[in-house]
Amino acid sequence: MNNDFLIADLTDEEKNRISSHIYIDLFTECWNWTGALSGRGYGRIKFRRRMEMTHRVLFAWKHGPIPRGIRSDIPILDHICNNRRCCNPDHLRLVLQKENILKGNNRAAINARKTSCPKGHPLVQGSKQRYCPICRREDARKHNIKHPPTKEQRRRAVERVREWRKTHSRHVGQP
Repeated sequence: MNNDFLIADLTDEEKNRISSHIYIDLFTECWNWTGALSGRGYGRIKFRRRMEMTHRVLFAWKHGPIPRGIRSDIPILDHICNNRRCCNPDHLRLVLQKENILKGNNRAAINARKTSCPKGHPLVQGSKQRYCPICRREDARKHNIKHPPTKEQRRRAVERVREWRKTHSRHVGQP
């Protein structure tokens, strides 16, 4: 089932109602919405018996269908002008959620752009997140000084190393 948001054409009444709530900024060419806003600052309008985001209505009318849904592989609309009130369809583009988030100035985007830790060491990609191996070793060293391992912990660590050597030696079976 195709669940795309599509508007083949706007009636004259719909065009007049929408345009009556648009203020065009001649400097930025943004079509600023002066009607109702969502809690996040996007224009909202009752359109064909449903509340819709104004920029989605105008984009679908001018450029074609917009996929509906919330999944990482479904593109969303991105305001190129970074103005949430703008409903100019030429200021919008379909992008993946990840690209839209990383373009911003939120914590996730800022951290994604970092290439070094606060001390200037390069970050390394781990299995789940990036980290600084130099600072991690330093922190572990400080932790071990404050909290030295017990005899039992040391004995288990030695045993793990022996087991590893047995399975990873060049000549299995030789000490």
